[in-house]
Amino acid sequence: MTKPANKVTGAEFLAHWKKMADEGRLNFNTALAFQTAIRHVLSSRPGWENQDVNALTDAQIEDLLRRFETRARQANFQQKTIGEYQRRFRQAINWLRQYLKDPRGWKAQTSRPVPRPRKRAALPGVGKPAALPAQVARAVGKPAVAKSEAAMVMEAAISSVDYPFPIRPGVVARLNLPTDLTRSEVRRLASFLQALAVDAEPSQQQGN
Repeated sequence: MTKPANKVTGAEFLAHWKKMADEGRLNFNTALAFQTAIRHVLSSRPGWENQDVNALTDAQIEDLLRRFETRARQANFQQKTIGEYQRRFRQAINWLRQYLKDPRGWKAQTSRPVPRPRKRAALPGVGKPAALPAQVARAVGKPAVAKSEAAMVMEAAISSVDYPFPIRPGVVARLNLPTDLTRSEVRRLASFLQALAVDAEPSQQQGN
């Protein structure tokens, strides 16, 4: 299979679907579902953010999906959820390549402009069902089930985005923030970062 000429990094692949939703060319929920699947599948490749996903061959894609399935099973994902992520990833790759052939004219067949919701509902179908309270579990005769640590980590990744932030030349911080970050939370984060600074405010320096 000949590798496509258009290079698209993993980070660009992830951001592409937000752009399509913002432009009204893709349903917002579909874009979010694509981003979730992409993160789960590509995270098995170190440095995936900078790798060319458009250059992946069919065999490489299937290998990625097998690696994801192995990790997801170890994290106690349900088979239905695993299959849905694999389906979304394949569809996202196919739609990306269709877009690259006609960037101006591309639009998802089932898409329609939708307003961005103020609050986003949690995505269903990740990991095992929530554990039953101990007293309820005893009453119905079923054991209380706890999620594995890996399942909770992978589930948390769904509702957050990793942002690289250049602080100074040669120093880049990574902020893992929720996708529904609020202004109040931003103010708290800013106050926290100000408390970490080792230098004084200009007005304080002048007074010394």
